[in-house]
Amino acid sequence: MAASRRGGRKWSDLSPAYRQRLERAGVDRRAWLGGADLRAARGRKPGPPPGAAPAEATERVVHGGGTRRDLDALDDWQSDQRNQGTDYGDLSLDTAAALSQISYPPERWDHVEFTPRGDGEPWTMTVYPKGGGYPETVDIPGGGAADTPGASEVLDWLTEEDIDYDVEGSG
Repeated sequence: MAASRRGGRKWSDLSPAYRQRLERAGVDRRAWLGGADLRAARGRKPGPPPGAAPAEATERVVHGGGTRRDLDALDDWQSDQRNQGTDYGDLSLDTAAALSQISYPPERWDHVEFTPRGDGEPWTMTVYPKGGGYPETVDIPGGGAADTPGASEVLDWLTEEDIDYDVEGSG
């Protein structure tokens, strides 16, 4: 049985204007009751953290539309990160760039959930932080195809880092 209240309030207690604002941002009653992140609906969704790879270039590369200029920008970013000692180990460039978009450092990750897609398609990765806070979602390079090792690469990395994870539809 699903909860019928969030923070002691019912969906019907919200003003009609606020409910419409939430719905325009993709948050319906079910999502609201489930604890959905309301920051975007409130106009306060944070961007990538300081030091993250360029967001637009990362998005294009992860989704297969990256240009040579995008790859050069990510390569420059990765070189800077390695010089500062803040890289993601031996992860591929596109995978490390995708993970850099998460504002919580890996040591604050409590649990990670994956929604897989077809061969070569980006997977959705949701990170739940330790000690509360909103979960954050990013797309990572897909898995299954020989030239797209991103998802398996992240799963192996999480295992090495001893971070709990689940893949939707497995188990």
